[in-house]
Amino acid sequence: MASAKAAAAPSGRQRRKPPSWWGAGNVTIQSTGLFWRALMPGFISLTLDMIPSFVVQATAPFVLMEIGTNPDRWYPICVASISAGQIVSLNLVGTLLSVVDPPALIWASIVSSALAMGLLGFCRTTSTYVAGNVLVGLAALTDPVVAAMILELMPGSDPISAHLRAKVVAKGFGFVLGPAFGVFIAPLGGYRLTYFLISAFCAF
Repeated sequence: MASAKAAAAPSGRQRRKPPSWWGAGNVTIQSTGLFWRALMPGFISLTLDMIPSFVVQATAPFVLMEIGTNPDRWYPICVASISAGQIVSLNLVGTLLSVVDPPALIWASIVSSALAMGLLGFCRTTSTYVAGNVLVGLAALTDPVVAAMILELMPGSDPISAHLRAKVVAKGFGFVLGPAFGVFIAPLGGYRLTYFLISAFCAF
């Protein structure tokens, strides 16, 4: 009985049909570099999700002063607005994944991040700037999408630790690049110009 169960257990090289969004027709999935190529757009989008939110957090006090409002009062509200947007978007992802393919959600996240940063560059009032912060948070929905892609692509018993580590590294790049843009680059070109540049970077 034990030998029969062992024979029936899936191996690390088990083949299976790809998910519908894979786009490979009848090609079967194996534990090869195909995984990394399929997941790379998700990892890139995950980094792009992190950059806008941290750029905004690093530059918000200065933009609020340009608008003419009190950053001591409104900066915490801006940070909370980003978090509120993220909470809403992350709770919607589970429902969206049941009706929309993961790659489509990734592209939607990238496009919405670009639009949100572009709108922030045009904000001239405190209320519109806070609303733009909410949009930045809403756009950051890639993290659970990439996790779902990893779990859907991996064969039954293959280790997923390498892919999960790559997901953490992608987020880490965003944690580093976002504050770097906000602290070192924004003072040189202007804070609003930085928003437009990041919008273009996300779009292209």
